[in-house]
Amino acid sequence: MDRSVTKICLLIRTLYSGGAEKQTLLLAKALKDHHEVYVVVQKGDNADNLHIGFLNKYGISFLLLKGNTFRRMLIFRSFLKKKGINIIFSFLTSDNLWSALIGRTAGVPVRIGGIRNEALPYYKFWLNKILQRFFLQGVVFNNYRGYEKFIKKGFDKKKSFVIHNCLFSLPPPRKWNAGKKVRIVTVARFVKGKDYHTAIKTIHFLKNQLLVGGQEIEYNIIGYGELTEQIKKWIGEYGLSDSISLVIKPVDLDQFYLNSDIYLSTSVMEGLSNSVMEAMSFSLPVVTTDAGDNGLLVENGINGFVCPLYSYRQLARALHKLIVRPELRMKFGELGYRRIKEDFSLDNLKGKYLELIDSFHETFEAVYN
Repeated sequence: MDRSVTKICLLIRTLYSGGAEKQTLLLAKALKDHHEVYVVVQKGDNADNLHIGFLNKYGISFLLLKGNTFRRMLIFRSFLKKKGINIIFSFLTSDNLWSALIGRTAGVPVRIGGIRNEALPYYKFWLNKILQRFFLQGVVFNNYRGYEKFIKKGFDKKKSFVIHNCLFSLPPPRKWNAGKKVRIVTVARFVKGKDYHTAIKTIHFLKNQLLVGGQEIEYNIIGYGELTEQIKKWIGEYGLSDSISLVIKPVDLDQFYLNSDIYLSTSVMEGLSNSVMEAMSFSLPVVTTDAGDNGLLVENGINGFVCPLYSYRQLARALHKLIVRPELRMKFGELGYRRIKEDFSLDNLKGKYLELIDSFHETFEAVYN
């Protein structure tokens, strides 16, 4: 066996269109030219065709586990032993549990979990804490805020690492053409943590208290999730049906970014937001709450505005500044694009993970010997 080549399993619960899924695929692509990489999907029936297409396009080996839970666990354990996997990277709580327990019984020497938010529900926090302490060799956080909070609550600092998300590629810098109507966009799952109630209150305050002179705005909320009907209800209650559109899983998401002028995020809980990064890659100025590491992506007053959680009046005033000043939108957008290009590239992600893998070579050697 070539000891310089590590056999890596990237374990993910599903392959739906989510941040963890995207980062799993990007990490697989980043590492495949250096090590032997396999993507394993816990629930193989839940796979987006676009993600499967990505795996096939770049020649990434993958396994979709199917059947009842016990059968999938047995297949996964057999796979780990047959392939001689040296290291498992997992990304979500259930993945971490599988990696810790099944990986351990299969003899995988290094098992690295993942935490992708600044906070977790009580039971998930304690489960991950126990797993990190006794069953995993480390946990990768995708944000510093979560890393710091969890360390204060008893996570092992020596077994905690921060590696931010990345983007695969950037579109060309956009050419701005300010129109009469300013388009605002949010792209995120329809879940409680994204706080769409504050987003809708922000637009209501903006329209009724700040905009004068017939300035037209359009707000597109793009995503899917359990709060779809509730969001529709809020839009109606605030009388914003003529200004807000709810778009469910559009075929061409990029076109919405290209046709927008400002990105709005009202999340109350984040890791490092993929959608904020994507917006910045399309040269959009960002107005965001100070959730997770959004304040590291968006420098307040430099490439966007960062506001306190739930502060719909401040969010509306920030939007207003950008609406009435097209030149400021262009300036913030250009600086945001540069920020993503320089600091959140696939090469940056690859370098940090390769360094982390190298740090465990002594562990691998002990197993080989």
